[in-house]
Amino acid sequence: MLDINLLRKDLDGVVARLATRKSPQPFLDVERFRALEAERKTIQTRTEELQARRNSLSKQIGQLKGKGEDTAVPMAEVAGIGDELKASAERLEAIQSELNAILMALPNLPQPGVPVGPDETANVEVRRWGTPKELGFGWMLGKAGSALGENRPFVGRRANDTEEVRPVTSAQRHMR
Repeated sequence: MLDINLLRKDLDGVVARLATRKSPQPFLDVERFRALEAERKTIQTRTEELQARRNSLSKQIGQLKGKGEDTAVPMAEVAGIGDELKASAERLEAIQSELNAILMALPNLPQPGVPVGPDETANVEVRRWGTPKELGFGWMLGKAGSALGENRPFVGRRANDTEEVRPVTSAQRHMR
């Protein structure tokens, strides 16, 4: 899953890198993402303002109670703020789940240095370690149609080997 901060900071760059994939598809609805992000920022800012207001009112209520004055008006306002905070939290959670769904649908980004091409023939060999082995024919495993992992014997012989290679059975493994 891509980091949402990458999308927030460099959305156009992410879209450009997604477009270099073999089968570019509309992986990301950019307008929907931007709309959700804008709404998330607005709700988050409003929530922080409401929390600050509630904190200052709570402090004010404490001072009024200390003086023995009436606290009904500030307490009613705090109750109204609590309801609005709850509604904001629910909407923020819905936006977050929608953003997570968008992020889960995005594939990984290709590295910037990956060549763009129609298939693997466009790949560039960066380095080679050693020389590739020439594998001859001659590996015979099991009987025709038998699957590995079943308790059927098999004999393997490499083209240039003179001795047979036999597997160790599970019973032989436990005797060691």
